[in-house]
Amino acid sequence: YNHTLLAAQVIKPIQAHTQKIILLPENGIRVINPPHGSLLIKEKDPCSIKGSTLIVSQGPLICPSIVVGNKNTTIDARSIIQKESKKLDYNNRLRNSIGLFLKGPILFIPLFVFAWIALYFSFLFDRHKIVVLAMMLTYFISFIPHLYTISLIHTVKDNKEMARTLVLSDNPKERYIAVKYGAEALSMDDLLVLTDDPGPKVRLRAYIALEDKNEYLPSDAIEKGIRDPQLIIRAKTCSMLGTIRDSRSFELLTQVVREDPSWYVRAYAYSAMGAIKPVYKIVS
Repeated sequence: YNHTLLAAQVIKPIQAHTQKIILLPENGIRVINPPHGSLLIKEKDPCSIKGSTLIVSQGPLICPSIVVGNKNTTIDARSIIQKESKKLDYNNRLRNSIGLFLKGPILFIPLFVFAWIALYFSFLFDRHKIVVLAMMLTYFISFIPHLYTISLIHTVKDNKEMARTLVLSDNPKERYIAVKYGAEALSMDDLLVLTDDPGPKVRLRAYIALEDKNEYLPSDAIEKGIRDPQLIIRAKTCSMLGTIRDSRSFELLTQVVREDPSWYVRAYAYSAMGAIKPVYKIVS
């Protein structure tokens, strides 16, 4: 559970799963419009198969299933998952509880911490005024670099052309501000140069800006993106391939799914493949 996407897999609703295993009766139901990432298994006794995402049946079974009725010989699998799978969503209460905690009790934790710090400083000030004043001065001085960053951000927002100057800076933070807040003023060539930047944040923002421009991307830029050492950049490039949908997109995404060492990147690549052409399989 090194990433929230993986942790969320165990609590997300069925329609949000990257891959779904749907069990069907061996005879009697024809499936149309299967969702991307689904494996549909036709089985005489669906309840005997373990690990399924959901089971669709024409009549009641001994295991939980979505009953479509004997008259339904053709079902829309995508519609079934979107509308009926809520009945088998056993994690709904857990998700609601997490949401309630994040919107309620967790807000009191920082308030408690700040109150405790304030009481401690009040206690310390009565005994060591100089120490407390020195700590407060150090605290405010630490904000000076941040104030400079805020000032630079507002300058770039007001004068987009300044971004072209900051792109040439030796300071990675200034290059990041340029590509994040002044990307409109940067040309395709500027952004393509930034995809080679030593700073991973700069490279990521360069790819985001390239996607926003919605122009043709050279093959070498795409190849470079899907092989970047930073997984978040590889994932972003996969997402772009699903959006631009050029002639090589599906082939490159298939390559990423087969070869990338990160499950996180492979999940993005697989989802992008579905945006181009849904992939599924029906077996008996």
